[in-house]
Amino acid sequence: MMKHVEYGESIAETSQIVQWFWTYVSSLSNQRRLELLQWITGITCLPIGGFSRLGRRIKLVQDVAGPDRLPTVSTCTFTLHLPKYRSFSQLKEKFDLATSDYVFGIV
Repeated sequence: MMKHVEYGESIAETSQIVQWFWTYVSSLSNQRRLELLQWITGITCLPIGGFSRLGRRIKLVQDVAGPDRLPTVSTCTFTLHLPKYRSFSQLKEKFDLATSDYVFGIV
């Protein structure tokens, strides 16, 4: 997934928040990674051939709303709006909460 992401102007691939995000993603089981992908893109599975066949890349952008907000997505544009969390544990807590509601079909 990492090589199929582009970064918005307000966020750098080398920034701490991006590094925490990738640490979080790599800590997930394959099933949870698929659920995260579905949450971000709205698609239930990758096409034959993988990410390169999607026709677009996932975009990570900095959310200026503040660190107490949950991450949000725009599934039509495959955009993840990432608040600037204060710690890895805060990022993990917010992502777990945001994606668990989606997995259970509440959102």
